[in-house]
Amino acid sequence: MSALRAGDLVLDSSTSSSRIIVNQHAETRRITTKLTFHTADSSISMTPDHGVFVNGVLIAASQVRVGARLTTGAVVWIMKAESAIINPVTASGTILACDTGAPILAASHPIWIASIVVDSTVTRILVNAALLLAGDAESISSGVAAAVMRLTMSIAIGATAARALRMRKASSASLSSA
Repeated sequence: MSALRAGDLVLDSSTSSSRIIVNQHAETRRITTKLTFHTADSSISMTPDHGVFVNGVLIAASQVRVGARLTTGAVVWIMKAESAIINPVTASGTILACDTGAPILAASHPIWIASIVVDSTVTRILVNAALLLAGDAESISSGVAAAVMRLTMSIAIGATAARALRMRKASSASLSSA
């Protein structure tokens, strides 16, 4: 997962793929609590607030219990550990991922926003645009700050280019009238 970059193509269901918008935490190497769900055929690790499909419903990973049905089968045990997090966000809002075995369907966002991102194309586009603008931000506040800075820089560059173009036209006009 840490090798994925914006623009890479990944599976987001058993029949389709999606592009990575941003791979959050790829540069920060933040350590946090992760849950690893083991089925008979696979395992997947994620933060407790990450969205995962259980019995066909999107819920927080912290709500998964032994016996719950992931897309590859029933959870037979759950392990809790501390490790680095990585979060490739897809354009579709879902991703097939695993540590071992067959991939499991999960959201590519934390649960607090995952359900509206998965259910609404407009929301997904807006959230993904904000994430693309913010880049690999460690928090919402740092992401907003990065997005505002990039937007401000873009406006400043555009304004400078427009001013230079106006000055060039004015200079050309004065030379041709002379």
